[in-house]
Amino acid sequence: MNKRGTTMVEAALVFPLVILAVVAIIHMLVFFYQITETGANMHMALRAESGRISNTVECRPYTETAFPIYKRAKEIYCLGNKTFMEQGILSRLEKPLSARKYVDHEAEFVRNMDLLKKKEQADEQDE
Repeated sequence: MNKRGTTMVEAALVFPLVILAVVAIIHMLVFFYQITETGANMHMALRAESGRISNTVECRPYTETAFPIYKRAKEIYCLGNKTFMEQGILSRLEKPLSARKYVDHEAEFVRNMDLLKKKEQADEQDE
């Protein structure tokens, strides 16, 4: 009985499957990284847009997003989809992405906090 031949045949069948599995895992990890990176870019773009609208915060110029920014009342948001692959069997897989932020007026917030502190101090003096 020669076990060496059966081992070679078994390795010839299993080894390509192992390589395919490793490549698929690496490809999925790259996809999840791209989703995280796109989400972070959406949040940075919304933060920059919020600062631009309120004229209070100036952000770095690295705030570009591939998705449009929408405005509704005091809220701004960004919606989009990230596709898994450009071609192949898994090309129909998409991950919907969204990010939302309220427009913050920092100067108004600071004024309100100052007024609140003054009111608390006046209330303490009255007692």
